Amino acid sequence: VTWLTRDVTSFPVQVRVAYLGLLLAGLWGPLQWIHWVQLVGTGARVAIGYCFLARVLSLAFWN
Repeated sequence: VTWLTRDVTSFPVQVRVAYLGLLLAGLWGPLQWIHWVQLVGTGARVAIGYCFLARVLSLAFWN
């Protein structure tokens, strides 16, 4: 996406970086439950087209 927009602060890049950050955080033992949250969120995105992560990021003060 960054090669299309030429902007690392674009919204799609923010969503992907946040998802990757959650994925990496879930690799740590006490935070493995984050993977289940991601599974539910990805399932909701595929099934009904709603992305909670994108919604939360859109409400962030820097957007």
